[in-house]
Amino acid sequence: MQKLKTPHAAESNKPGCLKYGATVFCALGASIYLIIALTGYGLTDTSVRPLLFVLSGIMIAVIIIIWRPRSKKAAEHQIFERNIAI
Repeated sequence: MQKLKTPHAAESNKPGCLKYGATVFCALGASIYLIIALTGYGLTDTSVRPLLFVLSGIMIAVIIIIWRPRSKKAAEHQIFERNIAI
């Protein structure tokens, strides 16, 4: 009889729901900040524009960090720790 795999072992390469949620949140936030900074919609003081550019840049950086490919060594270490926990 074939041994059944746990859900974590069967789908170890699929990104989780939190990863997609954080990506959507950061993408919406970055786009809204950029639109407000570029158009000035609703701004009474234009000195806030650099802050909006920085905030949108931070959100884009978070997306890049979340979705960057992992090194082979880090992925092997994560799989090893996951197998120990099971």
